[in-house]
Amino acid sequence: MILIADSGSTKTHWALLRPDNTVVMFTTPGLNPHHCDEKMFRDVLTETFGFCKDTVTKVFFYGSGCSATAQTAFVNRCLHDYFAAAAVEVENDVVAAARALLGEAEGYISIVGTGSVCAHYNGRHLTRISPSLGYMVDDEGSGAQLGKELLKAYFYNLLPEKLTKAFAENYNLQRDDVLRNLYHQARPNAYLASFVPFLKANLHDETMAAMVFKCFDRFFACHSQLIFTNKNLPSAFAGSVAFYFRDILTDAASKHGMKIYDIQKEPIGALVGFHRGK
Repeated sequence: MILIADSGSTKTHWALLRPDNTVVMFTTPGLNPHHCDEKMFRDVLTETFGFCKDTVTKVFFYGSGCSATAQTAFVNRCLHDYFAAAAVEVENDVVAAARALLGEAEGYISIVGTGSVCAHYNGRHLTRISPSLGYMVDDEGSGAQLGKELLKAYFYNLLPEKLTKAFAENYNLQRDDVLRNLYHQARPNAYLASFVPFLKANLHDETMAAMVFKCFDRFFACHSQLIFTNKNLPSAFAGSVAFYFRDILTDAASKHGMKIYDIQKEPIGALVGFHRGK
């Protein structure tokens, strides 16, 4: 059996390809090596795959945080230790999105979810990738940035009165609550992204729509010199934020002379198709 994982900071989507060509899907917490230790990684595997650990022959793990050598080695070791009989391949989540959405065609691939990243893909490999500096510095267009902008607008009293009231009723937030979650709790980027549903629910308000557009506009502006150098190449997006705000994302891309070829919330289904074809 072949096991495929597409792991982000929040969730990991798994697909188990059985010998009869059927597929079983699983969802577990995100397994970003920057945010989890070996015990957490092994616990997730044990709770989810105890029934098939000895029959899995190949594992393709695509993960957020799996670009650096040390983090890739960590994930490799965890998987090898658990699936002792399996061959293991670890790649970053941008490769997963490229293979899923572009296949073997050259183009640009971006992931815009809790975080954001973009790259040029030559049909086989990533040749240029955005130099992500983490949610505290960049992650333009991401759920973390959207949440940050929404929190600032709320606490600076920049939202329309109706939205201010709705936000207060939804979250009942005090300044100390925000600071505690940002500086003393795990995964502050996911905490910031947790406010994205409020933006989505109130997108009819021009203030919310303008806030989302501004973040996407900055995404394209920041990466136009390094990544998006040929506007004629197809551009594809994966991730929940890209998917749920796809109309605004498309408008921002058009402003920068780019056309979006495909947007998918979760590339795991198309990724299964890619590996079946192989």
